[in-house]
Amino acid sequence: MIHGFLRVLSALAVKGFVSFVIQDLPRHKGVNAMMPNFSYVRPKSLKDAVKQLSSDGSGVLAGGTDLLGCLRDRVFESKKLVSITDLAELRGIKKAANNGLRIGALTTVTELAESKFVLEQYPALSQAAAEVASPQLRNQGTMGGNLCQKPRC
Repeated sequence: MIHGFLRVLSALAVKGFVSFVIQDLPRHKGVNAMMPNFSYVRPKSLKDAVKQLSSDGSGVLAGGTDLLGCLRDRVFESKKLVSITDLAELRGIKKAANNGLRIGALTTVTELAESKFVLEQYPALSQAAAEVASPQLRNQGTMGGNLCQKPRC
């Protein structure tokens, strides 16, 4: 049921409904395994994202594979999630100065693993990215999120 609920919320966000509050759902047998309350915004520019993130209790949402579990498990709290998924300037893989590599924070692990440029110039990086987690997590998880995740072990 919760997965269907989250799919509906995601569809609403995609259709331009940019701000809503997710409410706690009823507890099952006294166990709080549901998400806490938070607001959700989906800015359309980097400038607006920075502005939204400047308020207390704000957190960044990109792939969400680690963040949503941390919120559900009360590892930390966030009063507002700022989705940066629409910010194209944070995506992509490009050659950088001095033969370096620029990997955007919103680049997924799959995009890194399958990049022709990375495969040709950095084959070990491509291979490592292809071995991380499950295909579902590689498709959803972002490089920025992987660098910023909160270890829970």
